[in-house]
Amino acid sequence: MSQVILNKLVDDILDGNNLDAEQTFEDAISIKITDALNQRKADIAQSIYSPQDQEESEEQETEDEDE
Repeated sequence: MSQVILNKLVDDILDGNNLDAEQTFEDAISIKITDALNQRKADIAQSIYSPQDQEESEEQETEDEDE
């Protein structure tokens, strides 16, 4: 979580601005969820398209054709 967002959240809570604190919290959670989803997408894409997997796949196809 960004330090700026965290500071704003704490300030809103201490000032008694509950509605602002709620919105800041929701924004922070949204950012964390988006970041986590983007990282997971990148991990999946890399595992699908990694060169090592492609070589293993080609080797497997060659072995299947030889049989």
